[in-house]
Amino acid sequence: MTPLADFSEVQIRLGEEFDDKLTAQVNAFLRDASAVVRRRVPTVDANLADGSLDRDTVVMVITQVVMRRMSGIGLLSEQHPEYSYTLSPEAANGLALTDDEEALLRPPQSGRAFSIVPR
Repeated sequence: MTPLADFSEVQIRLGEEFDDKLTAQVNAFLRDASAVVRRRVPTVDANLADGSLDRDTVVMVITQVVMRRMSGIGLLSEQHPEYSYTLSPEAANGLALTDDEEALLRPPQSGRAFSIVPR
């Protein structure tokens, strides 16, 4: 399935030119991150199509997930000279959405607030 963001969006945010190897890696991460988003928010494509979700918001979330994966954020500890490290659960699982990122991908609920009417 088509990624929800283009590698150029990651490139712009990082301020770097990618060689062919890094472009291929970023494209793979974008496909993976898009699959994670579609799994967690199954309506994302429909929401983009009907305009209830802003494309820029989706691109922002996808690129954040990819850049977090690329930068190794999630490393909780590292030890030398006997090399060992500990990853956060999010980093250990690879590409993951934070709760805030997932909330950004869900359009605001429309409709009325509930009312309590005395009898």
